[in-house]
Amino acid sequence: MTKKLPTPIISVNNLSLSYVPKHQVLDNINLQILPGELVGIIGANGSGKSSLLKCLAGLIKNYTGTIDVTGQIGFVAQTHNLASNFPATVMEVVLSGTIGNHPQRIFASNDDRARAQIMLDKMGLAALARERFLSLSGGQQQRALIARALCCQASVYLFDEPTNHLDEHTSKNFYDLMRDWHQHQSTIIIVGHDVTHLLPIATRIIKLESGRIVADAPATTFTERRVKC
Repeated sequence: MTKKLPTPIISVNNLSLSYVPKHQVLDNINLQILPGELVGIIGANGSGKSSLLKCLAGLIKNYTGTIDVTGQIGFVAQTHNLASNFPATVMEVVLSGTIGNHPQRIFASNDDRARAQIMLDKMGLAALARERFLSLSGGQQQRALIARALCCQASVYLFDEPTNHLDEHTSKNFYDLMRDWHQHQSTIIIVGHDVTHLLPIATRIIKLESGRIVADAPATTFTERRVKC
């Protein structure tokens, strides 16, 4: 008897994207992500990694093809777009990640606050919870945004170059956290430059070049083609 595969949590069919005429950013991407996968997407600058993730997150709409996503998405971009006079504290920013967990309720619950506190602890920000978010360093802000995404009870978590502003120690903590998060059956997609950081934790590696998928393999076999993009 043939074993039935689980229904994909993300299905991408014939996805193409151009920002300007004759400049194809994504070129006929076909991709399925199954529940519980931890997928690393690698490629050089300009290969289309971030554009692909933004399409999956629903931040870019002017593509051709189809994208089907089951459930809620937690997303961390390379850089935030919060206004320079944004008044929220670190705790308030992290707590905002729980909003989608209960659309009918206006105020955060005690469980939401407890979850936010746990994520602040995991990201080493507990002592800064009452500080203004924009007073933090770039690395601290990135950690807060990761904590916010993890407060969302998402079906899939998307991280775009999440360790760009983090030091080596904090980067390692992030990948360790992703390994633990994945063990709870979370579906995670991480965009990065360096496959060596992703291989120990990923179940699958996808490589993009010039907007096309040029490699898609289990992490266990991708080790034979280890390369830094």
